[in-house]
Amino acid sequence: MLVKLPNGQEQRVSTESNRPVEWFSEENYLFELSKLREKLRDWLKSGPVIRPLRHYNLVKSWLDQELIDLSISRPRARLSWGIPVPGDSSQTIYVWLDALLNYMTVAKHSQSKMNIWPPSVHVIGKDILKFHGIYWPAFLLAAGLEPPKSLLVHGHWLVDDQKMSKTTGNVVSPQSCINLVTATGLRYFLMHEGVPASDGNFSMKRMVRIANSDLADGIGNLVSRCCGKSLNPLQTRLGVSPSSFESCGTPGSDLLSLLERTPDIVHDEYQKWNFYKGIDQVMALVRGANGFFQTMEPWKLKKEGQLDQLNATMAVTLETARVVGTLLQPIVPSYSERLLDKLGVPQENRSWDFARLRWTTTETALGSQQAVLFPRIKFD
Repeated sequence: MLVKLPNGQEQRVSTESNRPVEWFSEENYLFELSKLREKLRDWLKSGPVIRPLRHYNLVKSWLDQELIDLSISRPRARLSWGIPVPGDSSQTIYVWLDALLNYMTVAKHSQSKMNIWPPSVHVIGKDILKFHGIYWPAFLLAAGLEPPKSLLVHGHWLVDDQKMSKTTGNVVSPQSCINLVTATGLRYFLMHEGVPASDGNFSMKRMVRIANSDLADGIGNLVSRCCGKSLNPLQTRLGVSPSSFESCGTPGSDLLSLLERTPDIVHDEYQKWNFYKGIDQVMALVRGANGFFQTMEPWKLKKEGQLDQLNATMAVTLETARVVGTLLQPIVPSYSERLLDKLGVPQENRSWDFARLRWTTTETALGSQQAVLFPRIKFD
């Protein structure tokens, strides 16, 4: 961009570093990027290669224009470190060619028995989209290798609506976040607030508020209330059947409808990398379950001796909690593990196949763990 200097002259500066731009020429080796344009366009058309859509459209717009051959070396006199160009020690391989090849190096030397190349999804930041959406697949195609099947492009994290910068001193330490809200709290916040198509906004206060609201109050209270010995003296998770919901009237039928449709919606959002939307659906189910529990007033049912309806209420609530714990495993695995352990869910019953309502007449003993899944965090 152009800026006006104090002497009145205009100076072109970098938009990233704000340093003056210097123009010079030198001899380099070139990669014939222009010859790969059609192959790159074919790769882009092969499926939902780049997500979100806005980044797909950006790469498409680059490929709709003529591609300029890419400089892939620097004079050794100017760049002494790095890998020399084979057969020409006066030139050093450009760092982005060298760095991108590390993906392939690691994959080819992996001890995994799985075929890990090409990757199903390659996660990158939006600022390096051209390197990974144009240059990297072009290098691979030129070498006769398959490019990644898809790219997931994410935004950046702002801090209180400002870009992170060492100069302004607003860089956030992950360890300080973990010390405050635990790794689970930090992970949940990042997944909750991270929107691939735009930048996220980090705030310590908001992180604490969301962790407390969802993990401690929302899900935590739901589990602790139906696992407490006052309402659940036998410490069991009762079997659930259609009659369990029917006996709870309209509140039961409303929750049943929500419970039946939520898993498929969450699955679709996860598949599209919209984890924040999946979380929103899970928390809507949690709010529905808490509202159902409050409406049914199981403490009154117990006091009045309405044991059948009490048992139905507890069965419905616990089954909803089980589904919630299963759906959240990709988001907060250790938290979900504690939840499912408390509900006595066997390890073999925690796959995605079990992430939906399942009728059963079997009673299951609750785990002996404490019912507090996530203690509330105090933050001034």
